[in-house]
Amino acid sequence: MLTKHIIWCAAFLLILPDVLWAQTSGVSVSDRLDRFKKSLHLSAEEATQLETAIVANDDDSADRELLLGYYFYTQIKSHSDSLEAKREQLIFWFIENAPASEIAGQPEAEIIPNSSVGTEEGYARAKQLWLEQTERHPKSPLILFNAATFLLLKDLSIATTMLEKAHDLDPANRNIVARLALAYDFERRETTSSSEESALAHKVLALREQALAVASNRFRLFDLPDVAEAAFAAGEFDRAQRYASEFLEGVATPKYSNEYGLGIHRCRILLGLLALNQGHVSAAKEYLLDACHIPADPLLLMREPDFTLAQRVLENGDYSAVIAYLDSCAIAWPDLAKRMHGWAAIIREGGVPNFSSSGNQE
Repeated sequence: MLTKHIIWCAAFLLILPDVLWAQTSGVSVSDRLDRFKKSLHLSAEEATQLETAIVANDDDSADRELLLGYYFYTQIKSHSDSLEAKREQLIFWFIENAPASEIAGQPEAEIIPNSSVGTEEGYARAKQLWLEQTERHPKSPLILFNAATFLLLKDLSIATTMLEKAHDLDPANRNIVARLALAYDFERRETTSSSEESALAHKVLALREQALAVASNRFRLFDLPDVAEAAFAAGEFDRAQRYASEFLEGVATPKYSNEYGLGIHRCRILLGLLALNQGHVSAAKEYLLDACHIPADPLLLMREPDFTLAQRVLENGDYSAVIAYLDSCAIAWPDLAKRMHGWAAIIREGGVPNFSSSGNQE
């Protein structure tokens, strides 16, 4: 079973950024981001109006999509049982009526049992609906893709099989390739066999590089942090450094200087780990201190900071650098400021915080 921090990381980092840019159903990147922003900023009054509108129109998928996004982003903070019940009803509607739609494979349509975005009953019903859809449409790579995305966090084996079938049906689809890589990466994190872990890490890297090879310039930039981390996990450190460096050089241009904050954070952490592996402690600390000096990015809401490098630097006895990093994290992730300041206080008192609950590089 995936641990809590892996589930959080998976749901709000590994899936969301990838599908925000997905084009499996012909929806443009700009349109997807526009809907993301509309859902994020929808008011309660506007949501009520949409609820009335969908009651009058059983076929209105556009309003349902906006509402689903609103419920999802509001529910993450509110933890409202009534709001979650409404969200799950919309998810059932999309699975039954539009299983090949883009939204059906988005994080807004995820149900993670016993969390702020899911109940056991809701997951069980949605799972059954997805299994029925894949039985009806065994040759639809998009329905297999959407079903697997839903099942990935709790029923990894079933999801992986679906993604392998989808990949066989559409081997050139970069989104299916990337999601299959994600499934193998989850398997890598779960296995206790070192040989199996290595084999899975190399499968993940091969798939990530396959997707990267056919990506446009903008997609390439977006994919590079994933490929760099896959190379790191596979022990291909030279390739990891090359991909991470390419990403940071690419986003340094004025065109992208105010974007990709999450990717910048990830790649600086990775380069810091590589520097430590090479014995370059000063360089590693510089990467750590720079890791949270990043532009605002809505995706920062979806993943906590990475503390792997901080843990390593702390083990080397450099408390001040780690405290400075935690202070920077509190600025970049204001919702986590209380925890960051608490951890900094523990370090000042000579203790070691428990970073294990966070989504870290492995």
